[in-house]
Amino acid sequence: MIIPCACTEENAILVQKSMDNSPHFRKLRELIIMHKRLHELRLEITKFNFNNIHMKFYLAIFCSVITFFAFSCASRTPGQPGSIPEGIKGRVSVQEGNMMPGPGKKNDNTNNINNKKDDGKRIQCTVYIYAVTTGAQAEGEGPLYKAIHQPLVAKVKTDAKGFFQCKLAPGTYSVFTGEENGQFFASLSNGKGELNPVEVVKGKVTVCDIVVNHRAVY
Repeated sequence: MIIPCACTEENAILVQKSMDNSPHFRKLRELIIMHKRLHELRLEITKFNFNNIHMKFYLAIFCSVITFFAFSCASRTPGQPGSIPEGIKGRVSVQEGNMMPGPGKKNDNTNNINNKKDDGKRIQCTVYIYAVTTGAQAEGEGPLYKAIHQPLVAKVKTDAKGFFQCKLAPGTYSVFTGEENGQFFASLSNGKGELNPVEVVKGKVTVCDIVVNHRAVY
């Protein structure tokens, strides 16, 4: 025979306490809490992976842009036309020893800074570009000078083939090559006494070939 039990608030509290004290109920509640924590952890992992994917994506784009610009700069070698919008470019070569004409020798040893072909050996050196300089503003006796008393505008190094180029604003400059003991070489001058003068015209690149021949005999 089943005796009905009155569903009172007191009975409900007793039932709740009985369930709280039940080991099975405690175990079930722990499992529910653990499941909830696992679900939250999975959401955090998903969010982290999502952000990580975005980070990798943006990093890949950044690296691609850097690689593109690096490749563009590297591929723009001095020998390519249009590498600079205006300025000077040329090659530096050296002539040494007896350059006197004779049987089997070419009489083509004139040192012409303005695009004159020469038979010299291409060299690597530093090219110094100063504000236009007269002989009176240089210390020493040409073609080698100990010091230049004019503002240095730029300096560039030639490559393995003696090539150099430098972007410059329109104007007139004096171009020297660096020699031993900190000396400067310039073998040409104009009627104004300006040493190795080179004029840069707006929007154009002036060719400036240099033959270092202070050790040559003509």
